[in-house]
Amino acid sequence: AAGVSRFWRLDHPRTPVYDETHVGRFLNWYEERSFFFDVHPPLAKLAMLFSARALGFDGRASCPYEEPQPYAADCELGPQRFFAALCGALIVPITLSTCAAAKLHPLAALLAAWLVLVDTLWIGLSRVHLNDMVQMLFIATTHALAMHACARVHAEPPHGLTLSQLGWLTATGAALGCALQCKYAMALTTLAWLGLQNLFVLAQLVAFRRSAW
Repeated sequence: AAGVSRFWRLDHPRTPVYDETHVGRFLNWYEERSFFFDVHPPLAKLAMLFSARALGFDGRASCPYEEPQPYAADCELGPQRFFAALCGALIVPITLSTCAAAKLHPLAALLAAWLVLVDTLWIGLSRVHLNDMVQMLFIATTHALAMHACARVHAEPPHGLTLSQLGWLTATGAALGCALQCKYAMALTTLAWLGLQNLFVLAQLVAFRRSAW
């Protein structure tokens, strides 16, 4: 259902929507290997560019993304929108996984995934090639991995980090790094949340060691 709602007639409308004109110009400049200043880190745009290339994107030949008349062009936009749509579809099962790691009731987990699945704003953002949905995938992945890491920490005796716990924490850091490499704004709140969560876990470990002394 997530795939159908995100990919169905993905190439329509055949004109750039909202900030697609802005992001599309950056995609063309990356494709042409031009020198320019990007206001955001490049990961999201590069991911969209590489997936679009694999699907036949050919820079300005596919869509010129000209500023003066952004709605006049008849463009092939399906390849550029593919990666954002894929990210939007993947967030649905990731939401389910996050709720499962948080030990929520299965019906509550299904409700959370359902709300992400049918939310019209999420569907709309998934169907345009903007940075937001790519970053939201990495943020959702960060939250899921952090919840699984916390579950491992609380499930095992606090005698220090095990290899399993270290692996989950490393994956969490990698996902957060990817989120920061898409856009700074939203990822900073996730960084703050993870920092508070880690302080809580460290406080628990310190309290356990003091009680052991």
